[in-house]
Amino acid sequence: MPEDYCTPDMMIYSYNWKREYQNDAFLYSFDYSNYIYKYTDENSNSYTKVLAKSRYAEDNLMKAKTVDKTKECLAQYSNFVYDRYRDVYYRFFYPKVVFNNTESMFENGEFRKQFSIIIMDKDLNVIGETLFPENTYNPYMYFVAPEGLYISTNHIKNPDFDEDYLKFELFELKEM
Repeated sequence: MPEDYCTPDMMIYSYNWKREYQNDAFLYSFDYSNYIYKYTDENSNSYTKVLAKSRYAEDNLMKAKTVDKTKECLAQYSNFVYDRYRDVYYRFFYPKVVFNNTESMFENGEFRKQFSIIIMDKDLNVIGETLFPENTYNPYMYFVAPEGLYISTNHIKNPDFDEDYLKFELFELKEM
């Protein structure tokens, strides 16, 4: 784990990471880091880091020492996926959620109502980001295909949700 990711003054809520291997390098995306860490040798402590920050993220996602999980869910990164058909990376991000008195952790923490996807080129330069509408898509269910990125519309609060069917919507990468 990179030394600058876990410092004594930070509270780590998760040691989770996602890893991709491309062009002779291991790329790591940690849940609470705005950076992608690039190792050219997995057994080495030598790495470079590339800023891959969501425009909806704070500068330091781990600055809070304590969090009341009944009232809020911290912002964090999630999936980190290489799209071999378009030679780009997708990095999923969940904005911070503050619960109101009628909401539960399950509704807004374990099953986030909103997320964004950061798009990076093959050199990890951010080339775009899309914020998805609330309570529509399930960011835990997706796949990359020759046509594009498919994301499930099976969010439990989606009015079209039907537990008997898996539904996916195609998202195509377009230059703007």
